[in-house]
Amino acid sequence: MMNGKYPRHASELADLEKAVEQFVLPGFLPAVPPITASTIVRTQGSCFATHIYNALNAAGVQARHIQFTEAVNSPLANRYLFEYVRSDVTAYAHPAHESIFPEAQLNDLRTRVREEGLFVFTLGLAMCWFDKNSNVPVINPDPKNLQDYEWRIVDAAENEAALVYIVDALRQLNPDIKIVLTVSPVPLNRSPGFESTVAADCISKSTLRVAVHNYLSKNPENVFYWPSFEIVRWLGAHLQPVFGEEDGLLRHVNQSMVDVIAKLFLKHFVVPGPGR
Repeated sequence: MMNGKYPRHASELADLEKAVEQFVLPGFLPAVPPITASTIVRTQGSCFATHIYNALNAAGVQARHIQFTEAVNSPLANRYLFEYVRSDVTAYAHPAHESIFPEAQLNDLRTRVREEGLFVFTLGLAMCWFDKNSNVPVINPDPKNLQDYEWRIVDAAENEAALVYIVDALRQLNPDIKIVLTVSPVPLNRSPGFESTVAADCISKSTLRVAVHNYLSKNPENVFYWPSFEIVRWLGAHLQPVFGEEDGLLRHVNQSMVDVIAKLFLKHFVVPGPGR
C-alpha cells in the first residue's frame, strides 16, 4: 500500500526542489522521459502554458505555442477548438467563435500536430460564458452586451468529458502523440455572479483538479499529469509569498517558483542530451 506523507515541519521545505520531488511528484512521473532530441512539443491552454513553452525553448527543446485569446483556457473552450480542428469548419457553433478560432490558426494546428510528439495542456478555469438564448458556450462575450450572456460553472463530469474529447481528437490527428495535463496555479481575475472571487477560484480549481483526477483514474495510455498547481498553491502556502515578488501583482507567480517547476519538468520529462 502506498503511504506518502504531508510535510510536517518547515525545515522539510528548506530545499524546495527536494521537497517537490519528495512530497508532490511521486505517482506522476513517466517511467521513461517522453521528450527526446527529435520530439516537438506543443503547449496549449492558460497563460501558464507560456512559461512551460519558454522553459522548453531555453533548454533547446523544439517547442510550439499558438497564442489563442486568453479566454481559451478551459476544457470546454478547448473542446470547441478541437471540434473545429478535427474537421473543416462549415459553420461555427456561435458567431463569436469565428474571431476566437480563425481558420488560419485551425489549419496550422491541424497540420502541425501531426508532427508533434508531446502536447502539454494547461487548464485554467472551470467556468465559461454561455449565450442565454442558445445555451452555447460563447467563450469570449461581447462586453457591451453582457446581459445576453451567463457566467456558469461547468461541473467536473462535463470538464472530464471535454478532456476525453480533446485527447481523442489529438489521437485522431496523431495516434502516437503523448499528452501532459496540468492545472494552472494562476488565480481567477474576476468572477461575475460571485461575491468572493477567492471562493470562486477555489471552486474553479477544485473542479478542474477533480476532473483531471477522474480522467486519469481510468489510466489513459500515454497521458500524464504535471502538478504545477499543487507545487504553487499547496507547498507554496507554507513558503514566503509565491506571487508578486517581482512586480507586486498577486496573479503573477514568482519567477523563482516558475524556474523550479520548469527545471523539474525538464529533469523528469526530457531525455538528457548535449547542452541540457
